[in-house]
Amino acid sequence: MTPDRHPNPPDASGLSFEEAFQQLRTIAAELEGDGLGLEEAVQCYEWAMALATRCQALLAEAESRVSMLQNGSYVNVEIEISD
Repeated sequence: MTPDRHPNPPDASGLSFEEAFQQLRTIAAELEGDGLGLEEAVQCYEWAMALATRCQALLAEAESRVSMLQNGSYVNVEIEISD
């Protein structure tokens, strides 16, 4: 994954959790290697932080929904099924 494929500043807002997490794992592997120059590494790090923020936001949203379900405060819609 080359950093020039990512917008600057990074915007991960349209990614699903799975997409963001997979890209984050890919970038982490690249940063652990020694094939990136300093500027590329910094750009990858910036993108990784945007991806991590996106993952955290999506997890917080899911946790909130689960908490509402557990507390019974989630809107319940009844669906009638006819044969």
